[in-house]
Amino acid sequence: MSKTKKQSTGILGEDIGVRFLKERDFEILDRNYQKPYGELDIVASKDDRIHFVEVKTVSVGHAGSYIRPEEHMDVGKIRRFDRIVQVYLLEKELLECEWQYNLLAIELNVQNRKAICRYLQGIS
Repeated sequence: MSKTKKQSTGILGEDIGVRFLKERDFEILDRNYQKPYGELDIVASKDDRIHFVEVKTVSVGHAGSYIRPEEHMDVGKIRRFDRIVQVYLLEKELLECEWQYNLLAIELNVQNRKAICRYLQGIS
């Protein structure tokens, strides 16, 4: 089954996100951790802290209104994100570790083959 343009953009954004984090000395612990009520895009660690990274990617450079990737993270998504993070921490027995929510906003310019990444820490 072929992927939609939105799905392909999301997958590409997550791949770029993993590379972005690795270049900044993050260790990737998990990717696409799924439960029926949600998914964690990237779980990484750095400096004895777990970073739960939600990746939001938009493709720019085409006609139409532009919405920044950060604007796709609303209160409802943060609530669902919180729930799946709690499950992850319980399942992996990481209840005593330090952790935080982060957002990786990625703007893709497909024509120029460039990506702009903004890493926002502590989004909850």
